[in-house]
Amino acid sequence: MADKVTRAATAEEVAAFEAKNEAGVVEPKAPVVKFAKSNKTRERVIPLEFPIEIDGVLLEEIVCRRLTGSQLMELGEQNPVELVTGYSVEIIQALDGDDAAAVMEAATDFLPRSIREPLKAARDKHMRDAERSLLSGQAMRPTSPTI
Repeated sequence: MADKVTRAATAEEVAAFEAKNEAGVVEPKAPVVKFAKSNKTRERVIPLEFPIEIDGVLLEEIVCRRLTGSQLMELGEQNPVELVTGYSVEIIQALDGDDAAAVMEAATDFLPRSIREPLKAARDKHMRDAERSLLSGQAMRPTSPTI
């Protein structure tokens, strides 16, 4: 059991509490908010073709979820893939290439449009450049746009 420090209420605090009770003042409760039913999906399960183990725990699928407003505000502090999947970038990078590509594509689909469109454009440009490099016989240094 954690140590807990308590103190007695002051006379002023007791008087204020009693006054609220006598006046019938009710402390406001936080609203209960949930998403309404919709024909649009808020998540997608990506089954892994090549499951991995993380600290001895088998990971066979990754669930990508749309961001909430509070998560959107965290984008400057945390990688979008981490927010959408709940897994660190290191875990996504440890996946098989095809699995990682499927997760990153799904994660991109669940980002807000203002972020998703420029990211998809950058990824498309990268793929065109890679294709051109392969067709010309020139080696292209493997890179990928960071999500």
